[in-house]
Amino acid sequence: MGLTPSIDLVLEEQNKRNVDLESSKAGILEEIIYPTDGKTKFIFENNKGIDYMHSASIGNEFHNIVPYNIKSKLFSTNENTTQQLNKTFTVPIDINLTNLTNYQRLNLQIETQTTKCIYADSSLPDHGSCTIYYSIINGNNEVLVPKLLLTNTSKTLQIAVNKFTPTNNILKVEVYAGTQGGLGNQYFNYNQDYANVSVLWKELDNTLARNTEAGFEVPFGGLRIKKIENYSSSNALSLVREYSYKSDAGVESGISTFEMDFLQSGANKMFVASQSRFPMQNNSGTMIEYLKTDETQTNILTNEKITTSHYFENQNRLGNYLGSCLFINPTGEALLTSASVPCYEHPMNNKEIRVASTVFAENKFQYTSGFPKYVPEHKKPQRVYGIDYDRTLKPQDFKYATYDLGFLFSPSYLGFMFFYYEFNNFEELPKEFTNTRTDIVNGANLVTESQYSSLSPYHYQTTKETATTDGVVTETNYQYAQDKANQLMIDKNMIGIPLETTTSQTMNGYTKTLAKSEKVYPKTTAEITNNSAGLVLPLSVRSYDIPNNSFSTEITYDKYDNKGNILQYRTKEGSPVAIVWGYNQAKPIAKVEGITYDQLVSSGLITAIVSASDEDAADPSKETLLITALDTFSRSPSLQNTKISTFTYDPLIGVTSITSSQGIREIYKYDSSNRLEKVSDEEGKPLKDIKYNYKN
Repeated sequence: MGLTPSIDLVLEEQNKRNVDLESSKAGILEEIIYPTDGKTKFIFENNKGIDYMHSASIGNEFHNIVPYNIKSKLFSTNENTTQQLNKTFTVPIDINLTNLTNYQRLNLQIETQTTKCIYADSSLPDHGSCTIYYSIINGNNEVLVPKLLLTNTSKTLQIAVNKFTPTNNILKVEVYAGTQGGLGNQYFNYNQDYANVSVLWKELDNTLARNTEAGFEVPFGGLRIKKIENYSSSNALSLVREYSYKSDAGVESGISTFEMDFLQSGANKMFVASQSRFPMQNNSGTMIEYLKTDETQTNILTNEKITTSHYFENQNRLGNYLGSCLFINPTGEALLTSASVPCYEHPMNNKEIRVASTVFAENKFQYTSGFPKYVPEHKKPQRVYGIDYDRTLKPQDFKYATYDLGFLFSPSYLGFMFFYYEFNNFEELPKEFTNTRTDIVNGANLVTESQYSSLSPYHYQTTKETATTDGVVTETNYQYAQDKANQLMIDKNMIGIPLETTTSQTMNGYTKTLAKSEKVYPKTTAEITNNSAGLVLPLSVRSYDIPNNSFSTEITYDKYDNKGNILQYRTKEGSPVAIVWGYNQAKPIAKVEGITYDQLVSSGLITAIVSASDEDAADPSKETLLITALDTFSRSPSLQNTKISTFTYDPLIGVTSITSSQGIREIYKYDSSNRLEKVSDEEGKPLKDIKYNYKN
């Protein structure tokens, strides 16, 4: 184990493993300030959810992650120093039984101190010598802790929670002061001696957690977004997005995909780890998953509000016991409902199944995974069998089922948990999901169903299928670099770009191919002829004549700059189109039809407009100068036989003006939330108004 300690016995965990928000936020992004003086603030909070692992557990509390406060009751004989031969003290122990960190048991730590009446473990008090005993009694006068001789000790006692009564639990201390001059000189003088008792226990920290019907709602650690605030250039709050992760029942919906387990127990040893041992990796990119998330977007200026609810599925759950990963067979059914194991990752967990919004009715998503016959036998999931020694303290360990090649036998009553897992080679398995969207149109529901599937080992979409209510099914198939044997793109990791798209439609049982297109990329470095930077960029776009099984080239990409921006392309008729890029090569500012890019450069006309756009990018107040430069460019006598369109922008917001080749200019205005608000002509007359109305 290296430097990790191995210890024979652990009575109590002293290291603090509680979640701390301020420590969690170390190094996290909090604010983005834009060149336009606007900004976005991000407010985070800790992940939260139900700790299903420990809410019903009676196992060792060493790895209990439930936040707690130490409660105590202190007693001292100094509270009453009247000298008496026999004196009995009763001290109320106010335990909140509904606020404990464990439903089944309570650990009481009892610390005792005294200056007299101290005897060796193997001896009894002498005749006439003082004695001090303590005990704990519930409200029904039942003895929970029998009389113990009070000495200088500290011990932890475990008592069943159901033994306590809601009120009137007491610590009872009985003092026999003894006689002066007795044997051993053990006389308790109340004015000179003392005896103290401290009783300590854990109760739930209600500032960090709460007790719900589903279990303990606790912080899991890590961060989730709580709020996003957008500020305008005048530093005024304009738009707020708030996120809630509670279920419809008002309970945190977070699920940990692994048990927060800092203790490994074997037959004779316990091994302490610096962090939870499960898991070392994760298949969906997150350790915490949520069953529901609400996003509420509020426009501060108009007080308009929209809320969208996202519902997610945790595939391995039984009924409302959301945190369990079941002892399952390949169909996902539990073999024994009382059995559960830590929730390890499942490939379909955390996938969205439904979106409810105040804009549309809802979207429903259904995910499918399986082991179809076309998956080679050696690529099927591996079955792993074993014994989970770490869970020998759980009561369900003593009643579990055995499983062998798909046959369920009678329950075996074992002293350990026998488990069965499937470790899937996920990238080899197909994945499908269906999106059903319901829109409300004139009071009627319009349902559109789209089905997506991916058989690619790279997890890219290969098929999209859309079915309408009248029975028409439209299917689109995609092919990628690996399907087209383009090794150059594969070597450049350009494997997610669809190269060929085929669309077909099925109606009344008849299927017809509607369209087929292909984007052609170079397959070797020798074929990279349209740029000098060695970039793998499209060469052309082809469309196919389905009946004649032939193709034509719709667009040819002739020239790119060193950033991959298209500088020149040719249309199907062969006419060249040149593109001028400005704003530091970030935005197209002019499109000139009927001239090559090299001819345009040779004319010496583009330097002025590129320079003006770069100045506009640095100072938006100079946009008028850019428009003037673009107008001068468009009226150049040397370009009179071309068609010219020009564009200006606020780079972080959007296009601000478009001037067509006919000289018609459209002006685009945005609101304080950077949403398009109005389109007007050059004289300010409105062409289009956009209103954003949200249902409260």
